[in-house]
Order: sequence, then C-alpha cells, then structure tokens
Amino acid sequence: ERIEEWLATDSAREDYRTFGATSDSVALEGVSLGYGEDMLLEDVDMTLPKTGFVAITGPSGIGKSTFIHMLLGLHPPEQGTVALSNEDIGYISDEVYFSDTTIHDYVSDGEYEEQEVVHILDQLGLMDSLDNLEKGIHTPIVNHNIPLSGGEIVRLKIARALIRRPSIILMDEPTEFLDATTEALIMEHLAELKQEAAIVAVVHRRKLLNIADRHYTFSNRQITLAKGAS
Repeated sequence: ERIEEWLATDSAREDYRTFGATSDSVALEGVSLGYGEDMLLEDVDMTLPKTGFVAITGPSGIGKSTFIHMLLGLHPPEQGTVALSNEDIGYISDEVYFSDTTIHDYVSDGEYEEQEVVHILDQLGLMDSLDNLEKGIHTPIVNHNIPLSGGEIVRLKIARALIRRPSIILMDEPTEFLDATTEALIMEHLAELKQEAAIVAVVHRRKLLNIADRHYTFSNRQITLAKGAS
C-alpha cells in the first residue's frame, strides 16, 4: 500500500522507466541520481543479467538504497532512463512495516492457497513459532503489531517474495537481524531462486557475496564491478 501511494505521487519524471524493451533484467542509460551538487550517481550506463544474484556494497549514505528505490519507480533520477525486462518485480525492504492484515494474507497477497503459504513458511523455519500463536498463520497484524522477532519478520518478508517468484527481486539488506543458521537457510533459497530470476541486493553482511554472480560497489558517483568480480 505504501508503494502504491508513492507510485501515485506526482513526479517530474514519471516516464523514466520502461518495460519490455531490454533483453537484460535492468539497463541504465545516462543515469544521474541525486540533487544539484549532492549527486549520488553521474552519467551511469550499466546492464544487469536476466538471472543471477547481483550484490551492491558501499559506505552508508552513498546512495545504495536510493538506487533500489529508483529501480522501483519511487525515486526519479535527475536524468537518464531505466529499462526493465518486465513489471513482475518483488521488493524486500529494510523497513519493518506492515499494514493491518493477517500473516496469511500478507504472504499470500490474496493469490495463494493456505497450503502453499504454510509450505513456504515451513521451508523458512517459521511454522514452529506460528503454531504457538492462538490463531496461527491467521494471526492479525494490527497497528503494526506483529508477535515475531526481528529475524522472523525478515523471513516473513522473504516468504512473500519466494511464494510469488517474480522475475526481478530487489532487496535492501535482506539478511539483517538473522542469526548465522537462518542466514544460511535464506542464502540457500536465494541461490536456488537466482537460477530463474534477477536478484539485486544491497548487502552489508559479507557472506551474501558467496552466492553473488556480480558484485558492484558505489564510489565516486559511479557503480563499478568490485575488484576480482566477474
């Protein structure tokens, strides 16, 4: 709902994104991102493959999250265009925010049966915790109150993306709050999913680089392949 509100907001550059005009998952042409003298990117051209895991690193405040928001259509660039292969995009943010709903409805988004929801939640090791709740997966989320830990909330958000299996998945700090065991579980799912989808993830935890097919860094208002990356 928040994304829909942002997308409905008037923008000076509503037409900077196009869909279906590239054989890559993402193609940037002449993109400059920022405000006036506070530019985050300047005149960037780049393409990202149709499948695989793309990791993005760089210092805090350098523009990594803003870059993801630009791909989503939430933050227009000052100039340049963004082409995406299609509109089938999933987003996992670093914000912990939920509209009033239930756990089941949040994951299914009205498109999947209860058995499918339970299956993906079980794969992510959430069902033990959810079975201890009085209403299980039908537990309501009201006023942003959800009876799960930070790591469980992250897994719940990932479940929503995994059940949909979109063509492009954008992630901002996808394994934040996870312990080592749970992080390994999420990495296993992402490693499988990247065979059929393009995953673009802002990462701080270096273990995710182990499954990255490309590793880009932000520096000097550019996005460049990290040393030794392919």
